[in-house]
Amino acid sequence: SCSDESAELTLGWLKIGQGECLLPPTPLPSTSPTVSPVPSVPPTASGAPTATPTAENFRCPDLWRHLVKDVTFPFTAGVTQSAPIFPTSSLSGLNNLTEFRVGEQWTMQLEVSSTCPDGVQVGFYGGGGSLVVTVPALAQTVQLTAIDELAYTPTYFALLSSCSDESAELTATDLKLGLGHCLLDPTPLPTPAPSTTSSPTVAPTTETFRCADVWPSAVPDVTFPHTFPATPYAPVFEMAALTALNDLETWSVGEQWTMQLEVSSTCPDGVQVGFYGG
Repeated sequence: SCSDESAELTLGWLKIGQGECLLPPTPLPSTSPTVSPVPSVPPTASGAPTATPTAENFRCPDLWRHLVKDVTFPFTAGVTQSAPIFPTSSLSGLNNLTEFRVGEQWTMQLEVSSTCPDGVQVGFYGGGGSLVVTVPALAQTVQLTAIDELAYTPTYFALLSSCSDESAELTATDLKLGLGHCLLDPTPLPTPAPSTTSSPTVAPTTETFRCADVWPSAVPDVTFPHTFPATPYAPVFEMAALTALNDLETWSVGEQWTMQLEVSSTCPDGVQVGFYGG
């Protein structure tokens, strides 16, 4: 509580991301997409795959699962060149994400089968294509990974080359999409002990916040600056504004999240703010 009942706090901005979001990424050279068959599928004659990424080493929050609600897997699509594989309207949440912009690095991991007798390219349309992978001819549940900078937004996911059999189909059984280079195992950091002093033990800046900021897409009705009274246990934001955030599958007990906020206060005392309960 604050000893001055007329005091106010003002939030300049607030970011929230899934996982440990203050780890700076290790810069890596740009890599070409790699084809990674599941263990039951032998490597193709073109040579052994250079990497075998699995869901276990996809270390970023999966933004596809957060933001593309209308697509369920398995998902089957035809092979019409440049036509959307997924409904364009289902990608609106992704296209509205601040970090889904030209020049940002993203990682995509796709598990797919194909009845096309040719190898075909799929990826995000525009600017020559982004996160483009080649689905091998007659592929049976292969896993494909691309790490790339976005070349064009807003965009949609499409077939970027043609198939000689117009009746062929592609079936995606999984797709993961994360901000940055997502195949690196992060170095675990110890949980910092609460500070007993008035000065902060860490001074993070927005440059170190390396996760996609889920707040703008999940809480679109809150604008900043946001001023509120220093009343204990009163909601800082209307509960209705947090409905989409509370509905996220990964916004659940036991999941790790990072919050970063910029705030001013007229309260003469130090006060705590955070998510209520437990």
